[in-house]
Amino acid sequence: MPSAELPDPLDTDPDYRRGQAALADGDYPGAARALAAAAERHPRAPVQYRLALARLARRSPRTLRTEQLADIERLVRHALCTNPAYAPAAALLAVLKEEARESLERADDPPYLPELHARAVHCGREELTELRTHCPAAAGSVTWYLLIGRKDHAS
Repeated sequence: MPSAELPDPLDTDPDYRRGQAALADGDYPGAARALAAAAERHPRAPVQYRLALARLARRSPRTLRTEQLADIERLVRHALCTNPAYAPAAALLAVLKEEARESLERADDPPYLPELHARAVHCGREELTELRTHCPAAAGSVTWYLLIGRKDHAS
């Protein structure tokens, strides 16, 4: 008898779903609350990454206070520790390193930009759109030009 695959608990988590919907609607405080609750149960890369986007809230990394930027950096680094191949987190950390190099506590720590870029090229079209939507600074970064310069994402 074939075994049925169990659904991913993250896909059915009400806080994660609510957080994703709030993020898509631009409700950053609501997204941050729901995603923080989901992160307590599921400390996985997609949750940490989207929580970082919610806390970034369409602001330029250069405009954030040091503690805000450190919180976002910590979330993205946690996402990469959880799943080193998670391309959206690699792209966001690369953008943070480019945009706020002077403010990041560990800007010169690994992973280095070439390594992040090598991971980030695996972002899909929807992931790139999500990044550009919630982190407009990404669209002017070297990382962004590397990502959209790929043949499959050229406009």
